[in-house]
Amino acid sequence: MANVRRRPTSADVARLARTSRATVSYVLNDKPGQSISSATRARVLQAAQKLGYTPNSLARDLAMGHSRVVVIAMPPFPSTFKLGQYYQQLSTAITSCGLTPLLWYENEELTASLLSAITPALIIAPYGLDTDDIETFDSLSIPHVEGGHSQELAGLEVGRAQVHYLLSRGSHTIALATTDNPLMQIFSAPRAQGARAALNEAGYRSPFELVLPIPQGGDSAELTQMVNDYLDLNPEIDAFACYNDVHAMPIMNAVLSRGMSIPDDIAIIGVDDELFDSYLPIPLTTFTLAGDPTAAQLLTDGLNMLGITADIEIPKPPIARLVERQSA
Repeated sequence: MANVRRRPTSADVARLARTSRATVSYVLNDKPGQSISSATRARVLQAAQKLGYTPNSLARDLAMGHSRVVVIAMPPFPSTFKLGQYYQQLSTAITSCGLTPLLWYENEELTASLLSAITPALIIAPYGLDTDDIETFDSLSIPHVEGGHSQELAGLEVGRAQVHYLLSRGSHTIALATTDNPLMQIFSAPRAQGARAALNEAGYRSPFELVLPIPQGGDSAELTQMVNDYLDLNPEIDAFACYNDVHAMPIMNAVLSRGMSIPDDIAIIGVDDELFDSYLPIPLTTFTLAGDPTAAQLLTDGLNMLGITADIEIPKPPIARLVERQSA
């Protein structure tokens, strides 16, 4: 079994420097108003360097009860690679400003737990906050900034782009594969709206709409059967514009299980360009949103509320970029 090197702690630094953990904390956090000799300070700094110790800024902030913590408030979306990228980009931008990011999934119990431990410097809510949370944060004078509009515009654009592409490839009877999951309406509703508008403008009938639950582990057979039942009722369908790439998977399974050809019999197009797309039985054609200004803009607005000026690059508005593979 490989040896895993334990991460050094402030207690390790204190032992090596022959002093207390409190003194280590005072020195490494450069806390003013403490009478610490230059010799002790030097020992602590040398010990920390020798051990490779880096203070845990989040733990320090939690212990202090106030913070440089910026809370990223998110609905409990199903985890995807793209959402992970979004968190990482926003967290990196926060860290570059000398602040500490903390991801927080919104619900009433977690709000109470969060505020009992710490008073955040700022709350960033890319997808908005509910009314109760806004009232709570306002009553505590906690700055907060909210997004959502950018996602609506991006959804309209990508829904239109899916339909335009399918029509250009010869599809005539397009079905939308969407979800009625309340958490995902911020994404799914504008995408469906954009797709309907594009079809109406092109003179085609409004699309068929297949509502599928969010795929979970172990329900693939059930979802495949739902798609097959839908195709039995609507055999004229020759394309699916899917809410996202995950929704495309059971549709692809169902079409292939019927002995039909993709894309010759039924074309399938998704959204998000997930990692698995190239490994599906028929590599998935999809759209990815290239450049989302929400994260940088929200952080810039929030920092301005704190009186902090930072050079944060704000990308251009979302652009639906085609990733063309074999499914459409």
